[in-house]
Amino acid sequence: MEIIQPSIQLPKGSARLRILEKIKDLGFETQNKQLIQLGFTKYSQNLRYLKEYKGDFEIISSKLIERQSLKVKRKISIMKWKFKVRKN
Repeated sequence: MEIIQPSIQLPKGSARLRILEKIKDLGFETQNKQLIQLGFTKYSQNLRYLKEYKGDFEIISSKLIERQSLKVKRKISIMKWKFKVRKN
């Protein structure tokens, strides 16, 4: 699998750049790039999960995908509720 570099240009000294440096220093750069490919671009969240699960990509990706699906389910239920309120 080819790893694609993120095309985001970060200003020097930005918080995101510092987090990316921490990820690299801890040796989780490859796993972070894989998470970015899956669409998880919040570097601080990625760092937190990488530390918590010691870089185990399979566990981290399943946890983040599960979290994302729960978020979508909540949004759908809110939209249904708003539609019911408008209808009445």
